[in-house]
Amino acid sequence: MGPIPEGISTLGRSTPSSSTQFQACTRGRFMTASNWRDLLDDSGGIERFYEFGPELSSCNLIYLHMDERSQSLTMSLEAEEPFNLPREGEYPEGCNVVAFHLSFFGVKDLEFDGWQTQADKIIKVSKRQSDGFIYTSITGHEEFMKFTADSTSIIHSQAKRKAME
Repeated sequence: MGPIPEGISTLGRSTPSSSTQFQACTRGRFMTASNWRDLLDDSGGIERFYEFGPELSSCNLIYLHMDERSQSLTMSLEAEEPFNLPREGEYPEGCNVVAFHLSFFGVKDLEFDGWQTQADKIIKVSKRQSDGFIYTSITGHEEFMKFTADSTSIIHSQAKRKAME
């Protein structure tokens, strides 16, 4: 592997100059640097824990919930990247993950092929200026999912202790 492009941290945290065109290998995973938080209509308070990031592909994807009635899709994610506790007294001792729900609204063009419970997934979220849609893809070993959405928001974020595996 060649040198890591400027703006991509080997810890998986994105920086303001990160590019969505490059990938860095970190802890055995490929992570796509992105500025996905710039696309949020509502941050759900995640900025309390991270100045930038967390990098979505470094998060554990706990579950997906699809609601055909409201044409929405919600990803439940846990980020183990180092984070800051804004007011330590408000959180239980031993917090080691930030859990958050990333929701997409006005979901269209959903394609789904296979699903595994393996942790190594590449999650990409981007927006094309030409049409304004948010494009999302999740890929992993023998699995693929992609869709477009009108908007995205974090509907909840919290620091907590990771459940025992």
